[in-house]
Amino acid sequence: MLQRLTRTASRHHSYRWWYVAASACVFLVVAAILTGIPRAFRVAIIFVGPALAMSWGMALICFWFEPARGGLYGSMVVKHLPRMGQISLRWIAAIFLALWFAFGLVVWPIFALLI
Repeated sequence: MLQRLTRTASRHHSYRWWYVAASACVFLVVAAILTGIPRAFRVAIIFVGPALAMSWGMALICFWFEPARGGLYGSMVVKHLPRMGQISLRWIAAIFLALWFAFGLVVWPIFALLI
């Protein structure tokens, strides 16, 4: 799982700021829909979770797991941890991201439909 995240981060690292911008756009669109067309918000909220989960999740993968410049590999704090601490920290981040994607892509739309 860590190798897959590292490969994904290496391939997508140059797009990391695009993912952050996409996340900001999701928030702006939701705010515009909420203030402009409140009835459309009920439909839009179904798509907000997956859009936000993908864009912000990919940004976190790029910022955390990139082997040369990622925060979980190149950070001065992480470098001073023992090897086991570094691996544990990466696994905690990987589990967090797995839960992030599962909640955003599966749980959020189901929850939004039930409301």
